[in-house]
Amino acid sequence: MVVHWVIDRALGRAEGGYEHLVNCLERTGTPYTLVRKPPFADYLIGLGDDHTPITIDVPNPVFVTGTTSMRLVCEKMDWNPGYIDAPGQEELKAHWGDELLNYDSIVGTFRDIQPPPGAFFIRPVEDTKSFSGQIMDEATQFEYWRKSLIDIENSVTTLKPDDLIMMAPLKRIYAEYRLYVVDGEIITGSRYKLGNKVFYTTDLDPGMIEYAKERIKEYCPRRALCLDIAEIEGEKVTYKVIETNAISSSGFYACDMAKFADAINGAFS
Repeated sequence: MVVHWVIDRALGRAEGGYEHLVNCLERTGTPYTLVRKPPFADYLIGLGDDHTPITIDVPNPVFVTGTTSMRLVCEKMDWNPGYIDAPGQEELKAHWGDELLNYDSIVGTFRDIQPPPGAFFIRPVEDTKSFSGQIMDEATQFEYWRKSLIDIENSVTTLKPDDLIMMAPLKRIYAEYRLYVVDGEIITGSRYKLGNKVFYTTDLDPGMIEYAKERIKEYCPRRALCLDIAEIEGEKVTYKVIETNAISSSGFYACDMAKFADAINGAFS
């Protein structure tokens, strides 16, 4: 069976590779449906002004790309592979140990965790995208942010008081890379940051690729995923795993959409 793609049109506003992806699917005759996903809803709507839920009556396999909330629709429709998620930081730590960039993190609920002194990095433990990973300069900045969210009654937010978050000491990162991995093979990749600046390029360090292959051999938790690697500043070039990301909702950066589409179609057809 041919994979049918369901693509959240919101990607077109955020991802430079969106049009390229759609063009690749059209060129190969891969069936796809462009949709919109209302926030917090378990249904999809079309691209017009009508907000009436639509039905996509197609057989599996169906692959979804868009926001993390597309998972709700996949569960309701019983699509397979549907939305392919990624494991959280604690699971990664259990398999990769100190090869994980933030292996030295502390974990706790958003309500109760106590921030360390000085500046630190904070992110959700799971790949929920409930908030973006970020640097906080001091504990008081976090306390103000936490209070502002918890004190808002009936707030419409994806971050809840009992959600697990992690905090870790800051690391000196020279560059950050994203690799698309399907069935244990690196399909395509992109550097997306150089220092603190966004910098997209397909020029990938061979040493980084070899490092990533070693980690994938040790542990590859999904048939399809995105693997983010950090190049650490220092006298000796070293690499660490930043995280894995859901391939269904990861940024494309400069990754090759034709290779991405071909790999998904080949793996799940």
